[in-house]
Amino acid sequence: MREHTAACGRSWSAEAAGTTVLVAAILLAAAATRDAGAARFLALGALVAPVVAAVALSPLGRRSGAHLNPAVTLGFWARGRLGRRDAAGYVAAQAFGAAAGAWLAAAALPTSALDAIGGAVTHPAVPPLAALGLEAAMTVVLLAAVFAGWRPLMIVPVLVVLIWLGSPATGASFNPARSAGPALVFGDEHDLWIYLAAPSAAALVVGRLWRRV
Repeated sequence: MREHTAACGRSWSAEAAGTTVLVAAILLAAAATRDAGAARFLALGALVAPVVAAVALSPLGRRSGAHLNPAVTLGFWARGRLGRRDAAGYVAAQAFGAAAGAWLAAAALPTSALDAIGGAVTHPAVPPLAALGLEAAMTVVLLAAVFAGWRPLMIVPVLVVLIWLGSPATGASFNPARSAGPALVFGDEHDLWIYLAAPSAAALVVGRLWRRV
């Protein structure tokens, strides 16, 4: 039992560290591409997606499985591939890591850059119902690729396209932790419920359906 607990602790710590890297990278990439004009969101995806693959292929990712996203964790739990205690540990680690990543990026970036990107807090540019549907749909695409066994480098173009096409409408989060971290650090939780509810619900549905099929 002690060995299992220690192993879980190491996995959760690795997951927190990996999520910290991801969220910090998202804020830094958003700041770097803020003046890229029409190519901004494509450039953002091209910067962020390889970070996901790099974390997944790193020792951190190999230790934890590199979920980096509560929706992915919930999907694995719904499939019966992860116990309730492990799933709760992963989600808590991701939430902590996301807040840490946002805080670190805020400390590294000048105030003018943070103001220009709004702290990378996600807000929809479409009505809430449409935002819920879009965030859920993007989560379904991501989980389908993950559950199909695609390798991290194969998922990179999927992430690039999702970020590129989804960012103008919703900010292309499809990750409750990614949205929660900046929202909490910068005190802007106005639309956070959308980014918590849509990916989580979609993940549970996809996980259950995948388990049956």
